[in-house]
Amino acid sequence: MLKCKYAWSHLDFLQGEYAPCFRFKIKQQPIASMSDTLPSEAINHDNMVAVRQSLQSGEFPAGCSDCAYKEQHGIKSYRQKSLDNQSWDDSKIDYGSSTVDRLLDLELKFSRTCNYFCRHCMADSNSQFEVLGKKNPEIDSELQKVGFDHIGRADSPIQTISIEHQNDIIQNLVGGLQKITFSGGEPLYHLGHYKFLERLITDPTVDTSQLIIAYNTNMSMITFKHYEVADLWQHFAGVELTVSMDGTGELFNYFREGGDYLTIVDNLFQILKATNNVLSVQLVCTSTAYHAFYADDIFDDLNELAEQIRHMGIDSHVAATFVHYPVGLDVANLEQIVKDRLIKIMRTDNPIIQYMKTPQSADSALFKKIVRLQDKLYSKSCETTLPRIYEYVYNDITRF
Repeated sequence: MLKCKYAWSHLDFLQGEYAPCFRFKIKQQPIASMSDTLPSEAINHDNMVAVRQSLQSGEFPAGCSDCAYKEQHGIKSYRQKSLDNQSWDDSKIDYGSSTVDRLLDLELKFSRTCNYFCRHCMADSNSQFEVLGKKNPEIDSELQKVGFDHIGRADSPIQTISIEHQNDIIQNLVGGLQKITFSGGEPLYHLGHYKFLERLITDPTVDTSQLIIAYNTNMSMITFKHYEVADLWQHFAGVELTVSMDGTGELFNYFREGGDYLTIVDNLFQILKATNNVLSVQLVCTSTAYHAFYADDIFDDLNELAEQIRHMGIDSHVAATFVHYPVGLDVANLEQIVKDRLIKIMRTDNPIIQYMKTPQSADSALFKKIVRLQDKLYSKSCETTLPRIYEYVYNDITRF
């Protein structure tokens, strides 16, 4: 049996579809559409039950390909990590049943609106990429040729959560929930998120003092219109922050167009000082081939930030997640000589190393092509600020 807390106690709102977790591949294995299914109906939909039955039989469902790949290569999967997560009460999970009576965790995405243009992202998760693609059709065409739908039209965009869905959550699910997670897009940039928090706070049937809220956020803002994030958070049992830090310093500013690393750090510490109920802060680097060139610098910076947060009495740690699409940005698909030389200069505990040692599965030249096209798209070169990347991509120099 393959136990997974996500499959038995979590519901995720993906691109117009429900899923057992944020990494589930709904294109490989659809569960149920938000357009004709309510959340309370989705948790025991036939397709969700089939996912649990596959896991009960010791087989990964088609939609769980990420975890299957990780475990095949000796890397801890999201399924395995879920079993270590103490925020879910194991006593309330019955792995012997393929249906569930209640959810413990819910992840909501109110919009795909985001204020950054990250080099690994695309229109399904950020509507602004479609606008950028219409302005740059030639670059869009060239990116499509190297297998990257970066600025193309959204195929399965994140959909707005309707009032009907919200009513169902409050009437039928929230009473059993331990946590609600907000992601996106950028959740702190979504008006619907703030209105939903207000509704939870003012609804007499909801006890927010027993409910944890969590965020996957870029931390680019701590106020929105007339809302003060800290004021709303005080009504809840606690807040768990996962802050997307896709690089640090100059790499952050280069990789996340529209972002400024120092502003993010300042916002983070401002909000931690403004509220007393942040339970934890996880600093996550979504790691691509870009990040492999400065991996030690990135994780040194993030570990230093985590240490400062721990000194404030708040649990904090650093993690890495990995991009497998497009294949040209997968660290495993860097040229072997580049991987060997980067591994040689990295500390052995750097989390990127484990992926760099996995087998190459695509043309290593794709990375260079993507970098050149994105530099043209964003009119931003890394020549002076990130010479390792620049010299490799443009001059084929691998002096690391």
